[in-house]
Amino acid sequence: MFRARFQKLAKLGRRHIPTAPRPDIRWADVVRIEALGTDALGVFEVSVFFSHRDGREARLCVEQKGYDEILESLPRRFPSIPPTWYEEMAEQPWHVERVLYSRDENPVS
Repeated sequence: MFRARFQKLAKLGRRHIPTAPRPDIRWADVVRIEALGTDALGVFEVSVFFSHRDGREARLCVEQKGYDEILESLPRRFPSIPPTWYEEMAEQPWHVERVLYSRDENPVS
């Protein structure tokens, strides 16, 4: 319960103090989404990496504008991502990595 309350306070604070611009995520070109989470420095935080079709990558970090809105939009944009993915990751101790979405560009026939 303490963790959930702390997460809500952290989310409220992030809305008022983003220090970096919103990442350029080209949603239609996303082929893979990976999340890296850790609580090594206090509250659990996740960085999300978006791989695009052309090989470029966009990274979303907690200090960026739109962080919470982008995280919350992932299950809507990519229905294969469960709405509870963040909470599931936060339950893991210390460090966790997870592939949230992967679109196979070269299916095997």
